[in-house]
Amino acid sequence: MNRAVLYCRYSSNRQTEDSMEAQRRACKDYAAAQGLVIVGEYVDEAVSGKGSKTASRAQYQRMLRDCGKGLFDTILIHKFDRVARNLAEHVNLDKRLLDIGISLVAVSQDFGNTNEAKIIKALMWSLSEYYSDNLATEVKKGHRENALKALHNGGRPAFGYDVVDGKYVINELEAGYIRKIFGAALNREGFTKIIDEMNAAGLRGRLGKPFRYSSIYEIIRNEKYTGTYIYMPTKATKREDRRTKPGAIRIEDALPAIIDKAIFGEVQEIMDNHLQAGRRSKTNYLCSGLVYCTCGAKMHVHVSKKDEHTLLLPVFCPLRGSYGDGGGRRRGCSALPAGAAVRAFPGQNKRRPTSVSVQREEHGPDIQEGHKRQNCRQREGARGPHGQPVEGQLARRCRGGNRRAHGSIEGGNRGAAGG
Repeated sequence: MNRAVLYCRYSSNRQTEDSMEAQRRACKDYAAAQGLVIVGEYVDEAVSGKGSKTASRAQYQRMLRDCGKGLFDTILIHKFDRVARNLAEHVNLDKRLLDIGISLVAVSQDFGNTNEAKIIKALMWSLSEYYSDNLATEVKKGHRENALKALHNGGRPAFGYDVVDGKYVINELEAGYIRKIFGAALNREGFTKIIDEMNAAGLRGRLGKPFRYSSIYEIIRNEKYTGTYIYMPTKATKREDRRTKPGAIRIEDALPAIIDKAIFGEVQEIMDNHLQAGRRSKTNYLCSGLVYCTCGAKMHVHVSKKDEHTLLLPVFCPLRGSYGDGGGRRRGCSALPAGAAVRAFPGQNKRRPTSVSVQREEHGPDIQEGHKRQNCRQREGARGPHGQPVEGQLARRCRGGNRRAHGSIEGGNRGAAGG
């Protein structure tokens, strides 16, 4: 008995279940004509076949897992593009099924098993990918033409606008709140009351979620409210690129303006100055305000008081969390994975980033040497996983460092206090 399963797929909500039924009917008719017994179906609905998106198809992946279980001998599909519109996916699938003795048959494109048939199948695989790529090119071309006419290109319009016949029109209710937001920014006022008022009125952001401070930031930075039409041919992945929009199509005064350009420019200057100011440190230290994390955020210094001395502890990125929480709460810093550059600070329960160190000015290198010596003493007393003393290069290096530091400082924190 030759057991067969069906695999059916349609790619978008614009296609209906009628398309799925047509695929089933064609496969069942072929199975009846060839004497195949259908033992199961795998159906993916509204899932694209473009590129390597087969990983997101639950039923397709389940079918691949079942291939090695001996449940069927043949896979029936309507056309080759139902599997994928990607040549590499077809080649890999064909090799995988051939190795385990399973046949893949496109019932509307069954060319047999001759050498010539292999060439024709490879051509059909290539045409499937070409169709997808060419369609994407044509869609981008249409979007560009719409952009040059300042027409809406799909998706949800920016807060404050509606779309009528492809053209932007002002939503007066939402536009009123936008003017309030810019007025508050111009007067250097907070946005909490406005946010609460907008959420209480049932207004939602572009993604349908309640407004937060991040939503207000995006509104304040959106140049579209000055009447400038902006279209990005490719989606920006970085927040800064979403604001500056490099390579975008820009058409001045193409939209009905909600905010005057002069007011918009003044608010941008206020926002830029506010970001540059950062936190006002109460303690002056070397390179104050000049150190930046690799993610682009300005770094700050933790100030610790011990006895009558002021210690400037290592700098930290504000987007990774504070000194007290270990720097592990990643809030937007892209420099390192959370917790990757964190270790215990000697003599305290707190944890700190260790990428950059700042030393106390009044003691110079003494406090650094004292901390090194204390670290070495702790390492020398450490034990391995089975209780054995830690030896090797690290312990020897620590003992050597202690001998060199002998006489210069008596203990880590005592050396810092007596400097």
